[in-house]
Amino acid sequence: MGLIGKWKYYIQNILIEEPVLKPLKKALMNTDHLIAVSKYIKDVYAHAGIPREKISVVYNFPPTVTSLPSGEEVKEMLKTLDIIGRRVVLVVGKLSIGKGTPVMLKAASLIGREVENTVVVFVGKPAMDFDVPPEARPYVRMAGVCSQKEVMVLNALCEVSVVPGVWPEPFGRILLEAMMFEKPIVATNVGGNPEAVFDGVNGYLVERHKHVDLAEAVIKILKDTKNATRMGKEGKRILKENFSEEMIMENIIDVYNKVLS
Repeated sequence: MGLIGKWKYYIQNILIEEPVLKPLKKALMNTDHLIAVSKYIKDVYAHAGIPREKISVVYNFPPTVTSLPSGEEVKEMLKTLDIIGRRVVLVVGKLSIGKGTPVMLKAASLIGREVENTVVVFVGKPAMDFDVPPEARPYVRMAGVCSQKEVMVLNALCEVSVVPGVWPEPFGRILLEAMMFEKPIVATNVGGNPEAVFDGVNGYLVERHKHVDLAEAVIKILKDTKNATRMGKEGKRILKENFSEEMIMENIIDVYNKVLS
């Protein structure tokens, strides 16, 4: 059983049967109502035995930009990363197997060789040591841990945001950040990703572990700037229609009214 299979088995079976966790399940079962951050997580709870009528989906709040680094700070960051004048593909998240880092590193060399002057920038804390394949090194930049302001700058500068995770995340805010900046997204078809990324509309969905498919989707966006712009605008529309702050607030209030009525 692979890593993902073990995780799903844990959620769907051990959560129900493991004696030490039975008090947790009992507490969940006795809760008046549960809020899930995605339809995917609602399905996980339901599979664990929680009645569907006791679960409501309320997505994460969209990101807000309160301030940005100064012009000099931006220049220094770009100089340090050696991305001045480069085409940037952005990957934000902990560097780990679950986040798809090894898969994206393989994809990076294909992207860099196919699209001139392109680099893949990884932002995040390493969960373990990763050796960048020799063939990918000219096209990879490791930014390490960045402040929120710095991540926002990179979101503004990049041409495409990639979410290559093999672990089924509940619902990543990275998706919302990309849409806020009108960036097309390439994401794996796992967890809550398909609830924000609509294949061919605001980006592309690919199957996990498929580094060639991942690279091809990114390359397709980089080679068609007109379509990339269209996808970015579609993403902004989806953000406003499905994930606006006002909508999230209304959904939370609706849940409380439902429970208290």
